[in-house]
Amino acid sequence: MAGCAQTPKQSLDTLPPDSAIQLIRDLSVKQTRETAGANNPLDSMFRPIIAAPMQGLRASGGVSAGDGFVSDIQSWCENPAIKRNLLQEATAEVQALCERRGGKQQGRFCKDANDQDVVLFSASVVRRQEAGGCDRIQGAVIEPAGVRNHPGYVAALRRVGYMTLSEAKVLEDAERARQLAQSRKLDQLAAADRDRHLAELPLMRKRGTTICRAESGNTLKGYVEDSTDEKLQIRVAEAFRTGVPNFKLGGFQPRVIWDFPAGWRLC
Repeated sequence: MAGCAQTPKQSLDTLPPDSAIQLIRDLSVKQTRETAGANNPLDSMFRPIIAAPMQGLRASGGVSAGDGFVSDIQSWCENPAIKRNLLQEATAEVQALCERRGGKQQGRFCKDANDQDVVLFSASVVRRQEAGGCDRIQGAVIEPAGVRNHPGYVAALRRVGYMTLSEAKVLEDAERARQLAQSRKLDQLAAADRDRHLAELPLMRKRGTTICRAESGNTLKGYVEDSTDEKLQIRVAEAFRTGVPNFKLGGFQPRVIWDFPAGWRLC
């Protein structure tokens, strides 16, 4: 009977000593040992007993082997009784490994300090909150199985967001152009609104002119009764939901106000 296809596994014995996968596995065991029994008042007595069976955990299991890369995901509980930030500690360990290997950590990618397009490894360490269970720290790693420019390895990196410097610059330039175009459009709309307001202003100063003001999703409607060089005297007669004149606002009371023309429009 044909079985389900499974991802090939690679032995931990074949990993180099400075492997990020091995680091994450060692961290999962180390932090699990440290947190085991931490919330027990007899911690000093029971923690060694609870942690003892975990001693062989380091060498157990294999890692997933892909085309030109190996990957692994480890997850372990973070005990709130431990008064340390285990996520921060794990992240610092990954960054230290990257520096030892001649790289610089940028997000999840450890990039060669001399060639930012070369990724030594990808390592993401995050905290995942689980309802009804412990909060877990999860470490996910991708490393090359040979050469660092292997197409399979690069493809695996791209699936988690990798881009070359030139590709990132193209995106940055496109985003900058989009923001500039949006800013220009907003400036044009604002200029058009100012021009319209200036064109309407002479009529808004005439007694009896109907004017409206939109604010917080509602519209005030009133009539000009008088004006000065700076302000208008407005009898505010109605208040309704903007776009729905029949939806009158409860509690509104007509009133007479003096206000600057800015914000009011012909209606």
